[in-house]
Amino acid sequence: MACQFPVTPSHLAEPIYTGRLIVIESGEHFHQFGVSTVVRRYLLVAAIALAPNLVSQSAVRNLTEYEGQYEYHDGGTLFMVASGERLLAIIGEARYALQAAGTDAFTNAGGDPLPFLRDNDGRIVAFREKGVRSGRLSSTVPAATRLLLESRPRGADTRMIAYH
Repeated sequence: MACQFPVTPSHLAEPIYTGRLIVIESGEHFHQFGVSTVVRRYLLVAAIALAPNLVSQSAVRNLTEYEGQYEYHDGGTLFMVASGERLLAIIGEARYALQAAGTDAFTNAGGDPLPFLRDNDGRIVAFREKGVRSGRLSSTVPAATRLLLESRPRGADTRMIAYH
């Protein structure tokens, strides 16, 4: 018998990571090998603690696929920019980190899902936010927009400008 969280201590069994959630399967084979209830509880707590890391690691992909300029509310535009292992939404000069939530899916700081949409050729063409589709206008990000990711501006020689 399988159940999803939340589970009570009386239902402790073997946790199985399935991609987006942990499924608890009957733990009869734990008893078979003499594994105590305390050990099973530790294993369950460890599985719960590691689950968010497993989701974000499984969702790691080439973030540059999502980069570009997108339509946004009221005729505005938004840029999606990869920065290290994060995808950022840039609106004006404000940066908003997105959290990986699965294949072609992210969430914003408010927890709203932002699924990306692909065409038949597998190219990113849009994302959805609260049911509203925002089409991709371009796959390029201007250099001036990328500068917003830097903590300090760079000089003509590409070195960071020292503040005095």
